[in-house]
Amino acid sequence: MDNSNLPSRQKPVHGVRITANAPTIVFVTVCTKDRIKILDDDVIHNRLVKIWNESDAWLVGRYVLMPDHIHLFVSPNNQEVHLEGWVRYWKSIFTQNHGGKSLWQEGHWDRRLRTNESY
Repeated sequence: MDNSNLPSRQKPVHGVRITANAPTIVFVTVCTKDRIKILDDDVIHNRLVKIWNESDAWLVGRYVLMPDHIHLFVSPNNQEVHLEGWVRYWKSIFTQNHGGKSLWQEGHWDRRLRTNESY
């Protein structure tokens, strides 16, 4: 199939559907601004974990902290807080606690896991 005529997506589509009586696990990727390599630092790691624990509308499970991006599994703890708002919130809190200069790329990527194999 030739996909050359299809429009390319510049930004990800968001909107995680939360289904009642079914687990919701979302794989999220967040990158640093200009992909600067600042995340391989114990102070930053500890600060992120503290912020995630305090902003508990979404619960963070396993995660991988790379020098310029983060992969994490999250699950809703408060169905009234959308994933996009939660990600913006913790990035904002981190920025305020890290000198006020934004270190994050705009937005994030997410994908809801639909099978155990995806996890």
